[in-house]
Amino acid sequence: MKDRIIVSSLLFTIFLFLACEKRATEAGITNIYESSDRKSIYFDTTIKKGLVLVSDKDSVFSILDQTDDKKWVLLQSAPAEAGPGRVETQNILYNVGHGIRIDDPLLGYENCYFTGFSKQGNEDYISFETMDSSGTSMSRSMKLKDLEEKIKK
Repeated sequence: MKDRIIVSSLLFTIFLFLACEKRATEAGITNIYESSDRKSIYFDTTIKKGLVLVSDKDSVFSILDQTDDKKWVLLQSAPAEAGPGRVETQNILYNVGHGIRIDDPLLGYENCYFTGFSKQGNEDYISFETMDSSGTSMSRSMKLKDLEEKIKK
């Protein structure tokens, strides 16, 4: 009997924790910021502060751009320990509310280089560069609302 009570208490605690985490990410996002060592990106919501969006001991991150509602952020990632010569950086798009990194296949293109956000009317867009089949660079943009619909599927 005692074992059942302990297991039930543990399951209830886990369920409560997951429910709170889910509500925290559905709450309004109030702030997105870099850690002091730039190896992590955090965000705050109206419910909870200091939620980790991304963390990597081998990388440093910079916030390049974010939407006004802070649901989307564009980060730049670089190696934490740069060797001699050129350092390769990568621009990374995140949906903050869902905690999801957006990869090229979700956009329907390969080798995307994210350049920033723009607004057309009331709609937010992500702009990016990609290559066509002949290797020519092409500028494109996608509605963030459409991208969010793809995430939900």
